[in-house]
Amino acid sequence: MERDKDFWEIQRELSFEWSRYVLNHPEVLDNIPDGAQVVFLLKDNPSFSSWSLEMNKAKRELNQPVIFVHIKTFLPSRLVEPHLETVSK
Repeated sequence: MERDKDFWEIQRELSFEWSRYVLNHPEVLDNIPDGAQVVFLLKDNPSFSSWSLEMNKAKRELNQPVIFVHIKTFLPSRLVEPHLETVSK
């Protein structure tokens, strides 16, 4: 349970930073289908990435588009090298 609590905190921080990133780079919205589920994957934290995939798979609606946001690393107040991957439309 403690692990989930830590991962939810990481998820919350990533969501906030992703919102800031999109505000500064609105062109990224051109690559995100309407209603898409956004899944954060941290290259330097495979445990979080596995948890994120599990949580989002459980919450995904039938035929809902999914966007993976691959992030090299997460530093306080900064996403390092975010990269979008559309996995379904």
